[in-house]
Amino acid sequence: MKQRPKYLIIGSGLMATHFGHYLQLLELSYKQWSRSVDSNEALIEYSKNCTHILFLISDQAIEGFIKNKPFLLKKCCVHFSGAMVIHGLFSTHPLMTFSRSLYDLDTYRSIPFILEQGGPGLEELLPDLPNYAYKIPGSAKPLYHALTAMGNNFSTMLWQHVLHRFHRDLNLPLEAIAPILKQTAINLLEQPQNALSGPLVRGDQNTIKMHLEILADDLYKDIYQGFIKVFAKHQQEMSK
Repeated sequence: MKQRPKYLIIGSGLMATHFGHYLQLLELSYKQWSRSVDSNEALIEYSKNCTHILFLISDQAIEGFIKNKPFLLKKCCVHFSGAMVIHGLFSTHPLMTFSRSLYDLDTYRSIPFILEQGGPGLEELLPDLPNYAYKIPGSAKPLYHALTAMGNNFSTMLWQHVLHRFHRDLNLPLEAIAPILKQTAINLLEQPQNALSGPLVRGDQNTIKMHLEILADDLYKDIYQGFIKVFAKHQQEMSK
C-alpha cells in the first residue's frame, strides 16, 4: 500500500496559511511550525514524524535556516521560491496570487506548480496533490518570477490606483468598474494578442495628449508615458 504523505510546513505567513488550508481541505496530514511560537525541540519532533518538509518562509531566510538545522535534510525538503535555486532542496512554485482570504478547494486544485527541470515531479515533491505541474530550467527561474511579478503585481498596482481615483475623484463605486476589469481578464485569456484597446491602438494622439494633460500631477503619469514608448517600440518590431 502506498504510504500517505505527512507534511511539515515551516512558516506562518500568507503562503503557509493558504497551503495548510489546502492540505486540510484535501484531508492530508500535516503539522505547521513557526519560530515565533514553536520550540526547536518541537521542530525536531515534527521532522521525525513527517515525510516532506515544506519551506514557506522568505527566500532570504531559507538557506540560513537549513544551515542551522541540517537534520531537516534527512527528509524530502521542498522550498516554494519562484526565483531561487537552492542547493540541497527541491523546488516547486505555485503560479497563483494569494489574498488574506482563504480559497475553496476548486481554486486550490486549479493552481499549476512550476518545477525545476531535472528534478522530481510533483507526485514526488507534493504527493497526493491533484494539481498540474510544468518544468522550466533552474536558470530560467529569475525570468519566470520577474514576468510573474510584472503581470500580477504591476497590473494590480495600476488597478488599485484606478479604483482609488474612481472613488476619490469621481465618486464611482467598485461595482462600476467590475465589468471592465472582469472582461479585461477574459479577453487576455481568450485572445491575448487582440486584447488591447483604446487610444494607443487607434492611434488617437489628441486623446493621448488630453490624458497626459489631465494626469499632470498623477503619480502614474510617467507609467502612462512609459507604456506609450513601449507600445511604439512594439509596433516597430511588429512591422519589421
